[in-house]
Amino acid sequence: MKINNFSTIMFMVFSVFAIVYMLVNDQFDKYIFGFAVIMFVLCLLYLSYSYLNTKKALVEFVNGTFEIKGKVYHYSDDLRLIINDLEDLKIMSGEKELIKISIICEGRYEMVRWMRYYHVPIIDITKEEVKKCKKRAQKKR
Repeated sequence: MKINNFSTIMFMVFSVFAIVYMLVNDQFDKYIFGFAVIMFVLCLLYLSYSYLNTKKALVEFVNGTFEIKGKVYHYSDDLRLIINDLEDLKIMSGEKELIKISIICEGRYEMVRWMRYYHVPIIDITKEEVKKCKKRAQKKR
């Protein structure tokens, strides 16, 4: 289960509400108060961790070009997209792997759309093809 920032902020609001309510109304229960303080601190830590770990996009698509790690590539370069058994996507230039992106990455649809629009070859490697390649490699040994 992925926790998003909205639910974390709501936990913080409810824990602050519980803390203030107990302090104002003289209904102080040390266990509930401790739990509310711990929840607030944990939520604060989670929010700071998620804020610090937000990353810039790995691949920036602009018209007929895209940028990876500061280097600009054009659709007319020797590019291809390899989809590996629904686990990851690889952008290849010749025999060099430019970037490997997880299939659950947010920008995958934009990347595939860009590749299709500019007629960049998309190679889909299924499980059967991987098994065939492994069998061929074992026979050669």
